[in-house]
Amino acid sequence: MILPWLLMPAVGALIGWLTNALAITLLFRPRRPVGPGPFRLWGLLPRFRSDLALRVGRLVQDELVDSTDLVDRIVTPGLRDQVAASVARHAAARLRESMPALLPRPLADAVTGVAAELSRRETAAWLDRSTGELKDLIASGLDIAGLVQERLEALNLEELERLVRGVAARELRYIVWLGGLIGLLIGLLQAAVFTLFVGLG
Repeated sequence: MILPWLLMPAVGALIGWLTNALAITLLFRPRRPVGPGPFRLWGLLPRFRSDLALRVGRLVQDELVDSTDLVDRIVTPGLRDQVAASVARHAAARLRESMPALLPRPLADAVTGVAAELSRRETAAWLDRSTGELKDLIASGLDIAGLVQERLEALNLEELERLVRGVAARELRYIVWLGGLIGLLIGLLQAAVFTLFVGLG
């Protein structure tokens, strides 16, 4: 009576482990259809890659990264100051280039300094007034779903598999071992039922 308690759980665990391992492999392989006609075998990701890329892109845009929030993170007061300073430097450099060479150096420095400061202030003031409009323009031009979809479709199948396995390697291992554990428990249940019926017989 010991044999069923050893054999059935062992077979159940092996079947459960192999089934889940095969199911995970079939997520990625085969990368191209194999087999005749309607019985062709094809990995889930390779077969539905475009549809999955579209869905992931929409999920990222609708649930994870809103374009308005993204623009709010980018268009900050710090960025405004950097843009104003960059415009001021550019204006001062262009003004200095256009000044006559005979102009005394102290006077040229004073003029370009004043021009740079005015440019910085005016640019900062304009950005303050136009921040809302700029954010709306940038947000309306952002297609996060399309960008994510393009990037996923640009990956070759080997890179896509490596990406998915890299993100969910531990979880995929858990699924495989969980299949073995469930198979083991089912085998123990079968052994118990078998022993019960043999005992009743």
